[in-house]
Amino acid sequence: MNTARNRLRTRFLSFALEAAKLVGIAIVCLLVLVAVVVVSAKTDIKVPERWIGLTFRTCFLLWFVLRQHKDDLGQLRFWLALPGFLAEHVTVFVLVLRPTQRGVRSALCSSS
Repeated sequence: MNTARNRLRTRFLSFALEAAKLVGIAIVCLLVLVAVVVVSAKTDIKVPERWIGLTFRTCFLLWFVLRQHKDDLGQLRFWLALPGFLAEHVTVFVLVLRPTQRGVRSALCSSS
């Protein structure tokens, strides 16, 4: 009976910590958006939404990889591979998101 109660308490605590972490991430994302809007309004520099999306997508990808590879965090080869994959991710997205000539983008995005 006591072990069942401890197990329930442990599961609840784990759930509460995960929920608190997700709420914290949401608050940080909101603060970043507010900062971008304030800086954009004060300096008349418009940051395109696609770059903000790339930032959040990269942060989500990093969070997901770190969560999936908790056991590998102490290994050197994990830390050597991670910057390479992040660089590839950012490079591909920069190439896709950059404003290009209409013909090049339509050739890349065509489904033929």
